[in-house]
Amino acid sequence: MGAGKADDAAAEYNAALQIDPYFREAHENLATVLAARGDLEGARAHLEQALRLDPRNLRATTRVAEVLIRQGKVQDAEALLNGMLRLDPGNAMRICTWRKR
Repeated sequence: MGAGKADDAAAEYNAALQIDPYFREAHENLATVLAARGDLEGARAHLEQALRLDPRNLRATTRVAEVLIRQGKVQDAEALLNGMLRLDPGNAMRICTWRKR
């Protein structure tokens, strides 16, 4: 995504969140844009908000784990994934598959 398109997308997601701060998908999508720009703290903040809105959201959980790993916080990522397993053991196979990547 080019810088101009990323800026436009970020503006749209921010506008959506001004209207509805509980719009989980907007938090996740804004996090994608921020991570692509290298703003890992911003991306993580939006992904964590998505998780507060939907604690069983496996996609957001694995994306937070990816950000944590990029930040060198591997143990925090592992703890997050283990927490997801305790919260929703039905995701065990998907988390194990993600870990093998």
